[in-house]
Amino acid sequence: MDFFFHIETLGILSKSGVIDIEKIYALGSYGSIRIWEKFKDVIQGRRDITWGQDYMINAEYIANEMLKIKMRHDASFKEKLANIK
Repeated sequence: MDFFFHIETLGILSKSGVIDIEKIYALGSYGSIRIWEKFKDVIQGRRDITWGQDYMINAEYIANEMLKIKMRHDASFKEKLANIK
C-alpha cells in the first residue's frame, strides 16, 4: 500500500497546484494506471466496508489523469489496458 500513499500524495500536490500533472506523468507516474487497475476493486471494497468513499480518492485521481495523458500519447493503450488485470 506504500505506493498508493505515494500517488495519494501526488494527487494532493497536483490538486493544490504544487506540481503540474504533466510533470507527474513525465516523472513516470503513469505506472499508477496499472496499479490502480489491478487493485481498484480491493480499494472499492475498503471504501464500502471500512474507510468511506473518499479513501484513496487522490490516488484514483492520479491514475485517471495519467490514463488521459497516456491515451493522448498512445491511443492504442486502451486495448493494452485490458490485459493488465
